[in-house]
Amino acid sequence: MSRGGSRWGAGRPAYKGKAEHCLSLDVRRLHRGGHLKPGAACSWGWQREGKRVGEVGLEMIGNALHLRFAVNGRNASHSIGLTFTACPFGGERPWFACPGCCRRVAVVYLRGAGPFRCRQCNQLAYASQSMDAMDRAWKKQQRIERKLNPKGGKPKGMHWATFERLRDLIADCDMQREAALALAFDKLLML
Repeated sequence: MSRGGSRWGAGRPAYKGKAEHCLSLDVRRLHRGGHLKPGAACSWGWQREGKRVGEVGLEMIGNALHLRFAVNGRNASHSIGLTFTACPFGGERPWFACPGCCRRVAVVYLRGAGPFRCRQCNQLAYASQSMDAMDRAWKKQQRIERKLNPKGGKPKGMHWATFERLRDLIADCDMQREAALALAFDKLLML
């Protein structure tokens, strides 16, 4: 893995748009909700911080999902084809056929005013792909701390050995962050 550098585009893809910042449709959620049955129609919405940020009308016609939505005050509509694969113990699993590249995908994203496309067609990266060492250490520590009580104590029912192991992992995350911070300071001093 490269450390980045002063070259344009070196290191992690921080310049790419993030999938988490785009509106998305997940075929698995739609299928679980029964919205992919022939003739089914519904409205699907997105919220961020309690505010509605988007809404799309969905209608299944044949093996295609027809979408009607508004982007920047303009009405838009298009279709996304569906493909199905057989499951090992019967039934079938639905997939979107990306309108841009025809790949089989579970999630399509709306980036800007463009149509829904897969992550690769929209040139999106996950936020975790552009994290540096310090960000990764913070994320790991937060994941571990969620297993503990809010004040950092041992939850009821947790073995002491498990609790001690988790505390040691938190201390390791602290050391990783300090090492990453020291490396960043060293780079700044060399400039």
